[in-house]
Formats: sequence, structure tokens, C-alpha cells
Amino acid sequence: MPAGGVTRNPNGASSQRVWPTTGFTALTVGSPDDQGKAVIYVGFAIDFLSEHRFKHVVCVGASNGASGCAYNAAEPEIEGLGLLTYHGSADRSSSDVPKLFMAAELDDLYRPETEAEYARAAQPKSLVIIPSTAETGPQMLDVGGQDWHQTLIDFVKTCTAE
Repeated sequence: MPAGGVTRNPNGASSQRVWPTTGFTALTVGSPDDQGKAVIYVGFAIDFLSEHRFKHVVCVGASNGASGCAYNAAEPEIEGLGLLTYHGSADRSSSDVPKLFMAAELDDLYRPETEAEYARAAQPKSLVIIPSTAETGPQMLDVGGQDWHQTLIDFVKTCTAE
């Protein structure tokens, strides 16, 4: 079965160009300004993937989309969480799925929250701080100097390796 991915609706066109070339199925879900609705929408997306026999889901979300992923992490299909600009309140302290937290170095609003949630999260986990930018969400993946999309893709590949 193919691997499924759930991402927050990427605001930049670059994410839409990158994911189709990875060999993964990417299902994008628009993320409302309300964290509660994001949790529900991501849950619906995971249900959709499950109903269509996707057995390996890495949920990648940005901002409220990351909260949607974090709150749905206990779903049996979830094999990893990519949490960009995460500022939610889901308790990941006992979750044993791999977690990748990503934040922008110069983002003084959400980076501290992402770092604090990373510190509270159970292993396995990793934290990537993207240097020299205040861009948040999917836009931070387009910051020059390194292929941050590839960092995320490599994480997804690791989570779904059989």
C-alpha cells in the first residue's frame, strides 16, 4: 500500500511542486484559524486515508495544522508527526511515534513554543531550527541555504521505511 501524508494546505506553491515528486501520496487539508476545527479536519483526512487503505500515514502540519496532527497522533495509521511552527497543547509526552519539530530561528512568537513542546515530547524526536529567518509555517521550508523540503521528506521516508 502507498504511504499517505496529510499536510496543512501549503501557502507556497513550492510544497505543491515538491511532494508529487517524492513517491508519497500527499493529501492537503486547509487549516482554519481555529485549532479545534483543524483537529477535526485532520481527523477527517486521516479517516479518509484509512478508508482508502492507506496503512502508513505521516501527518505533517503547520501552525494549527500541526495541532491537528498532534491531537490525532494516537490514530493507528499514524507513523510519524511533522510539526512546523507548532504552538498547540496536545500532550506528546507519551507518544512513541517519531516527531520532527521545525521552527524559524528569528520567530520570537512561535519558536519558543515549538522548543518547549519539543522538550516535553517523548522520544523519538528531533528539532530543526531554520537559521536566519522569521518565516513560519510552510514558507520557512523555502528559506535559502539548505533544502528544508528535503529534510522533511527524509523524515517521512524514515517513518515509513519497512
